[in-house]
Amino acid sequence: MRSGSAGLSFDHFERIIRPFEYYEQLSLEGKQRFYFRCDRLSRYLRFKGMQGLKIDLEKRILIAASITQVTFGFAQFHIPAFRRVLVYPQSFYHAGWKKWMKGFAAGNGVIALSWEDFRSGYRTPDDNYNLGMHEIAHALHLNLSQGHDSDSVFQHFFNHWEAKSLREFENLSDDSSHFLRHYGGTNMHEFFAVCVEHFFESPEPFQKALPDLYAGTCLLMNQDPLAHDNDYRLNEELLPGKEEKEEKDVNLSLEYARYRERSWHWSLTLASIGIFISPLILYMFTFDTLVYRRDIIQFAVFASALGFVQYPWFRRKGWIDYAFFFLIYAIFGVGLNLATLGFAANSLFPLEHSNNEYKITRVIDEPMTKFVFFEVNDEHLNDHIEHLYLEKHQFYLVKDNPVQSVNIELKKGLLGYDVIKRITPVYSGKNSDLDALLKELNIEIPDSIRQKFK
Repeated sequence: MRSGSAGLSFDHFERIIRPFEYYEQLSLEGKQRFYFRCDRLSRYLRFKGMQGLKIDLEKRILIAASITQVTFGFAQFHIPAFRRVLVYPQSFYHAGWKKWMKGFAAGNGVIALSWEDFRSGYRTPDDNYNLGMHEIAHALHLNLSQGHDSDSVFQHFFNHWEAKSLREFENLSDDSSHFLRHYGGTNMHEFFAVCVEHFFESPEPFQKALPDLYAGTCLLMNQDPLAHDNDYRLNEELLPGKEEKEEKDVNLSLEYARYRERSWHWSLTLASIGIFISPLILYMFTFDTLVYRRDIIQFAVFASALGFVQYPWFRRKGWIDYAFFFLIYAIFGVGLNLATLGFAANSLFPLEHSNNEYKITRVIDEPMTKFVFFEVNDEHLNDHIEHLYLEKHQFYLVKDNPVQSVNIELKKGLLGYDVIKRITPVYSGKNSDLDALLKELNIEIPDSIRQKFK
């Protein structure tokens, strides 16, 4: 028999893999294909024994075989983001998560396994507890959600599978007698991992209990564990909903193009709007609003709380891979966007108007600008002096007789903040210089308008 490039013969491989029931059901051609993939993976992965555990050929082959089984229907049988495998003798304490664990797949590209629990998963092949398959399913999901290269079948159909399985996920959360293990109701990540365990360990009961979900999982994994006589190849003609699948193919392709490898999520769209667009819109709508910056910040902080209360829902949906991304979503995607909407509504939908004349008490005339800033006999307005200004040609329209008072039109918005709608100079006294100028220019001013300058 031929050997792998590392010198592992097919016969030696078979002696190691013998207890592997999935492998035993394959034809000779299927076994050789499984051997080739497993040999490649055993050399591709970087194994590390923890707590003094020695990594030998058996451990490398059996862990690689578990990955080979889950990905046997894929053209791409490795998981690019995951090359490091930490193997512990038994369950271990994770200092970061502060709990005892049997295994995990982390977003930094590490799969950790308890060897004792890994072997236990294959000793009883139909109890629907298989640590290796469970963590490999997590690795597939994370690899896809982080935008790494994934098998075309898996990345093409995963969104569709997730949407179709949502009802069963909700049923599982509420029904303790559900066919699937109750732990799958934790979130959609765990639901997928538990489905994979049942898919391979109890395919016939799975098909009978949940035929649509089983068929969808066959399509997603591109294999059928019940097809023992055909090397688990998928027979699409036997799948329920095949016609629906064909009708949806175009839509699935468009969905995949929009949401490639699940590397983008609507929460990131909201966060991007909050980071790049909302600050400009917020500035535009608060430019003439009599509001302190601290009030804007407090409003955004309180609005962010509406984002943080969504955390359990995000966890339940399996949408959180990194807490940092959720933090960005809550602050910018929810907090800043709601603050922008709030102040836009305050400016656009006034509840009442006021129009009052105020006397100018202090003038700030910067030589290099075209504006004159001023204070008036109102402390509330003076707290926002950056909003009180006139162009110099308005302020000094009458030579040697600058404006002494202004008419300020305010509108109170939905949030209760005043917005300056218009500042009009009030010209007082006998403006002989103005009259002379108008006469020289041969301009007639109607009495109704002239009264404004009296």
